[in-house]
Amino acid sequence: MYTTVDAIKTRFVIVGDSEDERIQSVIDRTSAFISQRLNTTPDLDPALAIVLPIAAEDICAGEYLLAVAGENAIDGPLDISILKLGPDPDKIAKLGNSLVQNGWIKLTAWLKPVVPVFVGYFKAVDG
Repeated sequence: MYTTVDAIKTRFVIVGDSEDERIQSVIDRTSAFISQRLNTTPDLDPALAIVLPIAAEDICAGEYLLAVAGENAIDGPLDISILKLGPDPDKIAKLGNSLVQNGWIKLTAWLKPVVPVFVGYFKAVDG
């Protein structure tokens, strides 16, 4: 894990413990995905060791905010309190998307190259 529940809760002034499990789930899932995308480890690259926690917090916080915005849009305002943002799903989604993009941009130098997937149409021969 590259960030903590408390770091995200503090950053957005999230009150209460009801969202801790959900935030932890986002951190676990996103940290695993970040690990898969990196072409080196923080142990081998001191610059990555500095940048990774900052970028990971952005990405994890953004993914969490996108989940909250989606739930707000579907179910209406939630019981949780994100004091810095209020209940507006559009505002929450825009900030979440921006954080995710900025986090990945910070990690660009250490990411594995993207291998394009070729999707083609193959015509079958009827016999």
